[in-house]
Amino acid sequence: MSFRFEDNLPVITFIGKMSLIEVLTLIGLVQGVMLSVGLVVRNKGKKNQNYYFILLITGISLALLAKLLFSAERYSQLPQIWFVADTMAYLIGPLWYLTIKRSTEPKIKFSWVDGMLLLPILYHFGFLIKIFTMSVEAFAVYESGADFIQSFYWFSLSVIAVNGGFLLRSYFFLKHFKGSSFPQTLVKGQQALITVTAFWLGSFIWNVFGDGSLNTQAYDAAFISLSLFTFGMAFMGIVKPASFYFLTQTYNASEEYALEKLAKDIQKHLEEYQSYLASDFSLQQLATDINANTVLTSKAINRSLKTSFSDLVNEYRVKHFLELVKSDKSKKYTHWALAQEAGFGNKVSFYNAFKKLMGTTPKVYVERQFN
Repeated sequence: MSFRFEDNLPVITFIGKMSLIEVLTLIGLVQGVMLSVGLVVRNKGKKNQNYYFILLITGISLALLAKLLFSAERYSQLPQIWFVADTMAYLIGPLWYLTIKRSTEPKIKFSWVDGMLLLPILYHFGFLIKIFTMSVEAFAVYESGADFIQSFYWFSLSVIAVNGGFLLRSYFFLKHFKGSSFPQTLVKGQQALITVTAFWLGSFIWNVFGDGSLNTQAYDAAFISLSLFTFGMAFMGIVKPASFYFLTQTYNASEEYALEKLAKDIQKHLEEYQSYLASDFSLQQLATDINANTVLTSKAINRSLKTSFSDLVNEYRVKHFLELVKSDKSKKYTHWALAQEAGFGNKVSFYNAFKKLMGTTPKVYVERQFN
């Protein structure tokens, strides 16, 4: 069977007719699905799994799918389905709260406050049951009445209350762990999630206080923000997969304590023995020097020192280079010669490492500081 370019024209035409919002929604949907599947595969068979974050990404992906498939024709045929999609708005705050609770508690403990925050969801479930028992014709009559408008207003307010309440609970919950090595990923994730949810909740606020055009714009902005969130999370999963550790695994206090102790041993060894002065110094060599394996050594550097092995070593080398610049050797040798003595084996890596740490080139920095 031969392939003809013309066979793909309908697909190209379809994509060409999509609006920018639809394109962004499609990208967010694809990234969300890929991220969910990737996290499930990556954590398959591991102990202490935390699936709430995966459920959160899946819920957002389903909401994006509903947005992408929405049309006036489909709504007129199955209007109830689109109210189920709106129910996804409830998932953001509670599932994020469950994510961070599970990250720190093998068995999640709920308080009466948590129960009170969930009560508005019961109202909406009742609303869904009511409309699902109606025929399409009966729903059309109900939708045009004042009772429906009032019910949808209450739904909008309940979404705001549930998500706002649980995100606030999450904020105070994380404050209890301030100063610990583990929650920084969760804190950054919460900041991103609050930004995204602000757009989402904004669309529901306009349901209550705004006009139709403003509500449509806010609703579109909400889905764009959800798309950007899934895209950002997927991108982070590619460039920094270790960042998902605390989102998909239960926090182990004893392991964190051991890693923090190992991180101190690493710093002590580097400061005392200056092993980084060897240009071929490796993670394997460091692990051997401190009587640890490479996996734990890498974990201690990544999670306790919050850097990579190469960045950590380059930091020590740059500091040693600056000490050499202060000495009499700087009068006899070039900057690159001093950098080689500090352990750098490549001129490009030296300049890149220096600029990353000090914000400028070695020449400019030395001229400013020492001349």
